[in-house]
Amino acid sequence: MKERVKGYFKTLPKRYFITAFSGMAQGLFVTLIAGTILATIAQKLIGTGNYVGGTLNSIASIAKSLMGAGIGVGIAHSLGKNKLLTFSAAVAGMVGAFADKLMVGEPAFTALGWGAPGNPIGAYVVTMLCVEVVGLYAGKTKLDILLVPLGTLLLSFGGVFVAYPFILLVNLLGDAIAVATNAVPFLMGILIAVIMGILLTMPTSSAAIWIAVSTQVSSGNQQA
Repeated sequence: MKERVKGYFKTLPKRYFITAFSGMAQGLFVTLIAGTILATIAQKLIGTGNYVGGTLNSIASIAKSLMGAGIGVGIAHSLGKNKLLTFSAAVAGMVGAFADKLMVGEPAFTALGWGAPGNPIGAYVVTMLCVEVVGLYAGKTKLDILLVPLGTLLLSFGGVFVAYPFILLVNLLGDAIAVATNAVPFLMGILIAVIMGILLTMPTSSAAIWIAVSTQVSSGNQQA
């Protein structure tokens, strides 16, 4: 038993930061990144003033809004969870993506507008909490069809409070990068390029990390 527990904890870094991040990256690509590419095509090449361009732009907005769900499903699938928990993880990911807005009582979609993706770090934290805890009993009861989704929803509520500090930290990091970039743009450009180059060589989702801070960096630059 002791060796089993010890072996489990040895696998946690790989499980949380490689396997789960791999699923997170896949969820990002099929929603936010694909949606962003489609939106660029619709806006720059076709134009949104016609039916085709406008519809494609709307589809892109839907895809970007579903980033949290994509991350949730991607993580659950990469961790080998059963089908019911994998589908339930879509809700957990969406809740986590807008955890900072839910924390202060704002209706997330109303506050952010259609097409806002939310925060991938929040989606990651809430999804991991839900799939790990609910995964302890998923597939072992005769009432899974009720207990798995309800358990995920209830844990998502608690996950909002767990994810909020991580989102706040990422937002503060984004603010700091924005201020530093405005102060010394040349040096910060070099530093950001080096850091992203390092992240690209790691088996983690560099896209998720950058997306998590880029919104805050952009808003900080606009304010400056």
